[in-house]
Amino acid sequence: IGTILAALDQWRTAESYDPEKTKKKLYFIYNNPDEKLRPFDRSRRVLEEPGITKINLTTGSQSITGSTRMQATTIETFVVGNILQQALDRSLRKFLSKKEMAALGFKSELRLEDKLKEFSHILKQVKANLSAIAKFTQLEAQTYKTENFSTYFAQKGLITVFIDSTERSPTFRLFPLDTVKQAKRKSWIQVWTPAANLQDAWQAFLGRPFRGLSSEFYRKPFEDEIDDAYLKKAALESLKNAGNDQQFLYDFSFADFNLKNREPTQGDLGVAVFISPEEAELGKKNSDFRKFIDLFSKKGARVAVILITNKSSKKISRLIRKIPDFGAEGKNSFIVVNIGTTNDPLGINQRIALKILLNAHSTGVMARLGKVIGNTMTNVSPSNLKLIGRATYLIQSHVNDILRHPQWVRLHGIRTPISYGEANAVLFDAINYLKNKKKEAGQTAEVAFSIIRILESFRLEKGLIRSKTLKIVKETGLSQYLSNVTSQ
Repeated sequence: IGTILAALDQWRTAESYDPEKTKKKLYFIYNNPDEKLRPFDRSRRVLEEPGITKINLTTGSQSITGSTRMQATTIETFVVGNILQQALDRSLRKFLSKKEMAALGFKSELRLEDKLKEFSHILKQVKANLSAIAKFTQLEAQTYKTENFSTYFAQKGLITVFIDSTERSPTFRLFPLDTVKQAKRKSWIQVWTPAANLQDAWQAFLGRPFRGLSSEFYRKPFEDEIDDAYLKKAALESLKNAGNDQQFLYDFSFADFNLKNREPTQGDLGVAVFISPEEAELGKKNSDFRKFIDLFSKKGARVAVILITNKSSKKISRLIRKIPDFGAEGKNSFIVVNIGTTNDPLGINQRIALKILLNAHSTGVMARLGKVIGNTMTNVSPSNLKLIGRATYLIQSHVNDILRHPQWVRLHGIRTPISYGEANAVLFDAINYLKNKKKEAGQTAEVAFSIIRILESFRLEKGLIRSKTLKIVKETGLSQYLSNVTSQ
């Protein structure tokens, strides 16, 4: 919203501002019904602005309340990607022959309507593998339950894999990716790619060298143009950790550092992700993909293979048989999603299929580990204003649900529901307390901490000290606590 309004302000300052012209340049793509957004000032300003073209991709209720990545972000990526692909098609056809276009993957002229209809087929193909995905989900969840780690390996699918991996930290209050400075692994997950060194890995990931934000360029605008004191402080602090030096903290290469310091151990999980035409690498003993699979197998780790492919199941079966002992019963996981590549030069369909699969899988893993309560994302990390608002709402809704529960009312009487402001105050107290208890608190979620502290204080009719709250969170957990508190 801030971006589109800032762009609008730039157009408004022009002497020849004309909404009819501006709306052909400014587009706002969003996923909520208009009536849900109109109560908010900035949203209403966008919706009522004639100089902005609105594209509403309402996707319905989220499967997991508070987790927009599975539905909203997926459909936005698919739609915008196809818009870009069609724009390329129209632009290039002015200069290239049909033969030249075909060589680039544009077999025939693209029609946006037809491309968007392909989404249902993508979803159908992913759903056809639910049993295999479920096994994979159980495998990864069990890996973390036994205090082991996972490593994902990808090349064409690297960005999709990386995004899903890094989203897990704020979404489910997990340790972020380990830096090279950490002697031992803390993050449950790491990502590798076929690269000889750190710089090559960044090149493979970004398609260009790493570029951070220049502190000299951004500091003064942040200091002078951000009015809100909290936002200004947060922006300036973030700027300290956004420079070119950040690239040297993370090494995703399948090379010396990781092989020496982050190698798999027995009970770990290695996940190899293939996107066509990478499935051919399975048949090559010396390919990086095979080396990755062989490394994990030799170390006593389990292996999962994800193939997003346009090849027939027979061809894939022949390739899999070339991997020694891969079919060991119950040990490994194998998922094949058949998605064609015809007239999809940017590979949007295969990457969307991978995104849907990984988002559903990683959310399922966290649900199995108790980091989802009901269908709410109670382990969210309140690390920015958006997530603080989301966390506050979750605290308020869970507490008030319990206060309305018949068993609670019978035991403790009727109590006025807590307000958003009250939930927010308890949340900020939890944030301040837990940030100074990193070693003791570990991956404790501020939301769970706040819910338990409020309800226990009500139940005991006195304020519960924070150390006792932390003990309940660690020993009982939010899910069991909520069950207990309405059954006593």
